[in-house]
Amino acid sequence: MLKTADKDFWCARPQHLRDIDVGLWRNLTQSKDACSILDIDYSAIENLNNLLDYIKSVGLSANYTECLEFEFSKENGETKTLVEEFGLVCKHRELLSVVEMCFLAGAAIGSVLSGYISDRYGRKHTLLSFAFVQTVFVIM
Repeated sequence: MLKTADKDFWCARPQHLRDIDVGLWRNLTQSKDACSILDIDYSAIENLNNLLDYIKSVGLSANYTECLEFEFSKENGETKTLVEEFGLVCKHRELLSVVEMCFLAGAAIGSVLSGYISDRYGRKHTLLSFAFVQTVFVIM
């Protein structure tokens, strides 16, 4: 099951630069909020030395652009969270509250309906039905 826990994130490294250390990548190419990256043609950068040379040549006049892809920290084999699965960072951060609101609305509606359904069809049938529905949605 996916969780909504916050994860440390940064702009994704291009595939051919994945060997650059994450800490170094973040310090060299990204803004403090990790939502923007240096606006350069990374396909022309072959390795860390090329990147360092380019950054030295640009100096403080570097422009930043919005990140399109993100990488997330992997600690102790954690499972994916909703934040990671759906990219709920930066400009999509406010969608996280919508996800949580839907979960709580479902819990509220379910608790009200379960009393009515239990009175009408019995507690055993209601409990088994709700457990089945929850199992189906957890597996999906």
